[in-house]
Amino acid sequence: MRRISSATLFTLLSVFVTLGASADTVQLRNGETVTGTVVAEALTLETADRGDLVIPVSSIAEVRFREDGDVSVTLVDGSELHGELAAETIVLSQDLFSNSFDVQEIASITVAPRVEAVTIPKGTPVHLMLAEWLHSHSAQPGDSVRFCLAEDAQVGGARRLPKGMPAFGEVTVGRQAGRTLERGEVVVEPRYLLAADGGHLPLTGASGEFSGGVNAAAFVTGGVLGFLDKGEEVNVPPGTVLEAVTETTEELPRAGNPEGEAAEAWEECERFFRFTDVDVVPVEETDLQEAYAPFGTSLTASIPLDDLADLDKGETLDRSLRNLMAYDTYLQTVSVSVDHGRKRVRLPVHVFLVVLPSHDKRVDLELSLVDGDKVLAQQAEKRLDAEEKKAKRVQMTLTTDTNAFDRALSAGDLRLRISMTVRE
Repeated sequence: MRRISSATLFTLLSVFVTLGASADTVQLRNGETVTGTVVAEALTLETADRGDLVIPVSSIAEVRFREDGDVSVTLVDGSELHGELAAETIVLSQDLFSNSFDVQEIASITVAPRVEAVTIPKGTPVHLMLAEWLHSHSAQPGDSVRFCLAEDAQVGGARRLPKGMPAFGEVTVGRQAGRTLERGEVVVEPRYLLAADGGHLPLTGASGEFSGGVNAAAFVTGGVLGFLDKGEEVNVPPGTVLEAVTETTEELPRAGNPEGEAAEAWEECERFFRFTDVDVVPVEETDLQEAYAPFGTSLTASIPLDDLADLDKGETLDRSLRNLMAYDTYLQTVSVSVDHGRKRVRLPVHVFLVVLPSHDKRVDLELSLVDGDKVLAQQAEKRLDAEEKKAKRVQMTLTTDTNAFDRALSAGDLRLRISMTVRE
């Protein structure tokens, strides 16, 4: 392959040192570690199947060098590229001087996140997902309300504000329901997005569609979102989406590690979106807090079945799951009974789902009888109808080998795993 000299590389790429960036790390094959800033705006990777790729350094997380000359480049989005680096040296800026390293000397380069200012124009639309409960009986004017950016915000076709960016609003009206027909009411105004460096990006409400589970009518007036219900309290669940726009044109860092109060807010949003198909919430850990899964992801609960050993014939094991919620649908209760045969054991399971008043849903429900990591039995129901304001009773039966069931039960390893996903 054609090599590009370090002098030519400088001419093509220009000298680029990102202000405010953390240190890049070069790990040499002799065990030495050197820190500084890679002096290049981009690196060119010669690939066998995609030709020459010019990769911005700001898009690179790590470069690993193999002894045969090939390299693997890990991008900040987690994807990997493989090929040969079209450079003989890497220059590292270190304060007042620079060091040049032959690529054959290098084992790996870890690139620190680049902190570059990006301009967010006034009027940029954003979708804010409510990250906490709002109750008309407790909401007070002036209360701060937590949101998380529901999806990436695009500016000029490029991602500029990442999903999970924290945002805050303020309760401007909070009124309890009266004893007669006086309705509860909550009104929320968006205030600002919180950048990684702690800077604020002011927001204002905008008319548009609002989704999420709300047991009340939603209304928009003067660019704010309100909820009310005639003669009843308003309970607005996490996952309710509010549309807003940026109120001013601001410059924000492109990337960086949040610190202080900003770090805590970013971590809370990260936890909020962390539920995936592999997450399991033991029900015994949900007594004091609610576990929530956003729309389209799965919430999986794991229920111990040790008490089945103490059941008499005809009795059921009942568990309350009121704190486990996927979007606006609760896993309310589950009942398990046992039909113990000589060769096979049947476990009729009744699950009760409750949809908060908003609109009807389709629910995927999967039950698994597990012994540690081993699945003894499994059954699934897809696209179940779930009507608002009604509890839906779903019955499924799990069947497994008697000996395997008895062993797991006596060892205390038998659990029922329930996975629920809410869809359109």
